[in-house]
Amino acid sequence: MTINLPSQQDLIAPDRNLLLIDDDPVIRRSIRRLLVKHFRLVLEAADRLSALQAINGLGETDIILSDLHLSAGNHGEGFQIAEVTREMRKERGLTFILCSSESTEGGLIQIGNQLSAGIIDAFIPKPYDIEDLRITIQEALRNTQNRQ
Repeated sequence: MTINLPSQQDLIAPDRNLLLIDDDPVIRRSIRRLLVKHFRLVLEAADRLSALQAINGLGETDIILSDLHLSAGNHGEGFQIAEVTREMRKERGLTFILCSSESTEGGLIQIGNQLSAGIIDAFIPKPYDIEDLRITIQEALRNTQNRQ
């Protein structure tokens, strides 16, 4: 039996920590399993409050990957997290990537507006695979570094 581990150049950001924010525990665990070998540390949060505590308290997060809709009654919580943490992210050089299966014209326009305003650094539509995510994260990290 052969186990193929990714080579160092295939890893997304092995010297970075990622905070994964998604309210669905099955999706969160699945994504975490995909990402854990690509980062130094993958933290998880299920809602806005635990996400903000992780971002504010730990100081270990380099990249935030957040779902747009974190609970059935509160659409757009990913935008709220991005907005609330915007200044801190600028100071600490954090990268914010939003993901969603949003497909309405209004929702996609709003995502585009958030990108244009610099509130989020990148967007990746769901479902995505590890290669799509790798490209999006690496591009967003370059953009964040150029911004500083």
